[in-house]
Amino acid sequence: MNYKFMGSPFEFDRFEDLSKKEARAYFEWYVNQIDSRMEILKTAVLEDDPDALFDYSPQSLIYVWQWYEKRIAFVPKSEEDISCQTDSMQAWLVSQHMRAGRKYEDIDQEKVRAKARTMVRDTEISKETLGYSKDIAIYFSEVMRRNHEDVLRWSFIANSKKHISFNKPVLIGFKGNVSLDSLLILEAITQNSNNAKNDNALFEAYNNWLDDLPD
Repeated sequence: MNYKFMGSPFEFDRFEDLSKKEARAYFEWYVNQIDSRMEILKTAVLEDDPDALFDYSPQSLIYVWQWYEKRIAFVPKSEEDISCQTDSMQAWLVSQHMRAGRKYEDIDQEKVRAKARTMVRDTEISKETLGYSKDIAIYFSEVMRRNHEDVLRWSFIANSKKHISFNKPVLIGFKGNVSLDSLLILEAITQNSNNAKNDNALFEAYNNWLDDLPD
C-alpha cells in the first residue's frame, strides 16, 4: 500500500526552538492525530498479515514491531555529518578527561579523536523508516496508556529547556516524574536492529517500563 506519513501543523527544525504557545499548538494537533494515524497503521499491518494482533494489548507490540522491522532501512551518512558528530563526541570525551583531573594540554587529541570516531555510526536511519517510526511510537505509547489509563496521560515537557524531551509530546504519570518519549525509545531499538533482529524488541521495551509505574 501507499503509506501516508505523518506531517506537521507548521514548519520547524527543532522542538527546543518552539515557543510555549507553539509547543502547545503542536501538542494539541499531535493528540488529535492519534486516532487517524492508528487507523492508517492498522490498515497497513493487517494488510501485510491479516492474523496480526492490533488490539493495544502488550502482545500486539510483537506483531507491530515485526511489520516495522521489515521496513527498517539505513543509509550512509555524509562525510560532513560524520565529521561534525566526531567533533561533538571528541569535545565530550575531552570534557570527561578534564572532569577526571587531567589538564587540557596533557590530553592526546589524536587518540581522543580516534576513539570519538569509533563512537560515531557510519549510517543513519532512513527518512522513510523515520516516517514509519512516528506511528510505531504512537502505538507503543497508546498500548502503555490504554493499559494503565488510571495513571498515564499525554502531555508535553514545557518547564525545563535542558530536558531531553523539551516541548515534545510524552506520556507522564510514572514514578519520579519520569516521562516516556516513545520516539527516543523507537530510535534506540531501531538502531539496535541494525546489529541484530529481535521480534520482541518493542514488547521487551514495554515490560521494562512497567517498573516505572506507580505502586
